[in-house]
Amino acid sequence: MNSSAASLAAIRIAMMLPLTLACSVALATTPLHMTTDVWFKENSSLLEPNAVVELERLVCKLKGGRVDVLRLYAHAAKGEGNPENLALGRALAVRALMLASPAAIEHIVIRNGSDTEPVKSNATEAGRAANRHVELEVSFAKPPMGWGEECGPRGQLP
Repeated sequence: MNSSAASLAAIRIAMMLPLTLACSVALATTPLHMTTDVWFKENSSLLEPNAVVELERLVCKLKGGRVDVLRLYAHAAKGEGNPENLALGRALAVRALMLASPAAIEHIVIRNGSDTEPVKSNATEAGRAANRHVELEVSFAKPPMGWGEECGPRGQLP
């Protein structure tokens, strides 16, 4: 390759670099993965109103996307009756709501941490309350449109 051809190649690369950087920045701002949690009352696998609001917000954020895998990590606190079944019941309640939603979900995987994988110490009531939850982890096959837009109310219901 002669020097003029090398110079031309260098100019082409230099001209393409800003476009390449712009594309990589745009891709980086589109999520391919997200997480959220829903909490439950002691010895219950019923979705509370605040949990339903959180799941509806999640479904709103998934609009226009396609979920490759929705992973549900189910937990229970030490001292709850039959923690393995209770944690599984919580995951199944979340799964049922997500399947009834218009979200496009290809696979759902449930992992039952029961009371054997606490996220906080069970020594305090606050720690036990934190362990009564289901973690949702979303991996996208196709990212949602309009990511970052606020969906639904935030915070506690009255």
